[in-house]
Amino acid sequence: MGYADGRVGFFNKAFLNLVGYSLEELTAINWSLDLTPFEWRESEALILAELELTGKPVRYEKEYIRKDGSLVPIELFVHRILDEIGNVKCYYAFVDDISEHKQSEKERKILEQKFQQSQKMEAVERLAGGIAHDYNNALTAIMG
Repeated sequence: MGYADGRVGFFNKAFLNLVGYSLEELTAINWSLDLTPFEWRESEALILAELELTGKPVRYEKEYIRKDGSLVPIELFVHRILDEIGNVKCYYAFVDDISEHKQSEKERKILEQKFQQSQKMEAVERLAGGIAHDYNNALTAIMG
């Protein structure tokens, strides 16, 4: 759970393992500034604004910055909790590490590119074979 002011509230051991922080370290950081890379902050603010307007939970992908500085791709399913006067008190989210999914996606794209390249090479081979065949026919007619 993250509070609207950026403090991190409740979390489980899996989340600690995901981001690499200890319990004490995580309670002292700002989830929006310390865990979210700069390039994700604007889009996340828009997504959270949508959540505040509609009240409907939102699902989106972004990255977290781990304690060691590396990035981990995640998917969030975020809900809000309101205080007694209707302001956002905090957000709670289900966080999934999608590193394996992203790696598989990247490998699939590489394989698709290789397949397309091989199809192009095959087409060039057929074209070259057709040209050679036509050239051979023309030479045969000249020689004959």
